[in-house]
Amino acid sequence: GIRREGAAELIVTTLTARGFRPTLAADGPAKIDIAGATISGPATPLICQLPSIDVSSPAAFKLTDTTIDAAGTGGVQLVGDPNRKIQAILNNTSVRNAARAIDVRSIDVQMTDGTLSTSGFAFVGDTGAWSLTHVFVTGMRGVGIQVIGAGVEAPGLARLTMRNCLVTGGDSTGIELQGNAAADLGTTD
Repeated sequence: GIRREGAAELIVTTLTARGFRPTLAADGPAKIDIAGATISGPATPLICQLPSIDVSSPAAFKLTDTTIDAAGTGGVQLVGDPNRKIQAILNNTSVRNAARAIDVRSIDVQMTDGTLSTSGFAFVGDTGAWSLTHVFVTGMRGVGIQVIGAGVEAPGLARLTMRNCLVTGGDSTGIELQGNAAADLGTTD
């Protein structure tokens, strides 16, 4: 796998990775840009649910034209800094067979044209703003999309905006809002 620490910038084009956990581990305020990746999890699922991509406190994160088959472990985990606005962009990205396909905390995410399928949870967000456009969520064993806001007393609204998305075929709730959370699903009166 790839490990990046500190302010080192990482730009990857055309990556194939099989069996690493995590494929990318990064910590520190740097730009990370990955395009054209195919990532497959280990042949034997691990006891611990390490994500395929595990990034903490990036300056910017972009994932484009990527397919992740997590093989029962984690998909993409992004942890931001609550004191600094951080933007993550996922374009044409698919994550399948993950305990949690996308797991974000204190980071804003814009996801366009992707699929989150046959996972435990498709998208879990804790304090931030997330925009999903043309994203297909299907076959979840857990909650499809879970949005968790901070308590009413504390700042930290969690906001979900969805446009032209489909959430279907799960064994649990499609969209769940907790705490100080809001959703704009694009419906009209």
